[in-house]
Amino acid sequence: MRSDERYRDAGLKCAVGTRSHMICCSHGMMNGSEFVCERHLEMASASSLNRARQTGARLQFIRACWSDDDYYERVVASGRYLKLCEALRWAEDSDEEAWTRMKREILKQQRREVAQRAAEDAMQSKARA
Repeated sequence: MRSDERYRDAGLKCAVGTRSHMICCSHGMMNGSEFVCERHLEMASASSLNRARQTGARLQFIRACWSDDDYYERVVASGRYLKLCEALRWAEDSDEEAWTRMKREILKQQRREVAQRAAEDAMQSKARA
């Protein structure tokens, strides 16, 4: 089975794609239940992509600390439980903000491309007339 079929079979569709846009490639980026395909990731700036990756990695690290029973017990015993809770909440908020910013950039770029194509089509129509 090809990897794009695997994504499609899993019911994933690109979070910034059009209604008819399913997985358009075999690679992409996941955030929770959202998926952005490789084609759309290319529309985002490098800084936006890096921020989304960094915040995602930070969130995974903090969740791993939360899930590690030994670490969790040490945090509770030292009285830093509320700090861990706050760090988790901050990491989740930062990750969501970075993901939203990246999707906004992609949608903005899509609108630019559509407007540019429409302008080109209009110019070609005038040239033919």
